[in-house]
Amino acid sequence: GPLTISCEPTLCLRLLIPALGELKRDYGLDVRVLAAGGPIDFGRDHCDLAIRRSDFAIPSGVTTRVLAREWTGPVESPALEPHSLDEIPLLLSDTRPDAWRDWMARAGVTFSGPLVRYEHFYLAVQAAEAGQGVALASVHMVAKELAEGRLRAPHRFIEDGTEYVALYPSSRDDERIDICVRWLTDIMAANLASISAGADQAQAGNSTGQGAPE
Repeated sequence: GPLTISCEPTLCLRLLIPALGELKRDYGLDVRVLAAGGPIDFGRDHCDLAIRRSDFAIPSGVTTRVLAREWTGPVESPALEPHSLDEIPLLLSDTRPDAWRDWMARAGVTFSGPLVRYEHFYLAVQAAEAGQGVALASVHMVAKELAEGRLRAPHRFIEDGTEYVALYPSSRDDERIDICVRWLTDIMAANLASISAGADQAQAGNSTGQGAPE
């Protein structure tokens, strides 16, 4: 049967599902995807591999492999007029209620725009694409949209101290899991490289007086 992957909902919708065709085309793998977050029980949930952010205790008997560090930053629609983040809604997810506060503390800035809450992270990101405000997003959820110009990043991405990890039963020996883990690691490494390249370009623009946004 197919390899069953349980993945956090927003990462599932914005990174995993759009790229699944590569697994079939390049590796011949059939994959079934479940959108779920938090602690995982492989027997109860009938899945082979779980993709999670490292924000809970990992149970015994589970192998953990780091996929990538988490970096977050504000994103918005290019259609928005120039503004201050003190004047525009800051879009927030109930699943990461402290995300804006933590990012501002790490960035050393304070914005006072009104907070607008959404039940899920992907709803906040979708609202940002629709021009309803500025969402704080994971680079792994918006790298494609940034590259295609559907979103822009008016301020820098910052590492938040967590990681995305692949989890699977330690007793499980399945080559397909290794293939998926390596594949996801490569995708997420490319996402991190994209924001590093963007920061370099912004610095070059500033040094030549072109005024690229921070």
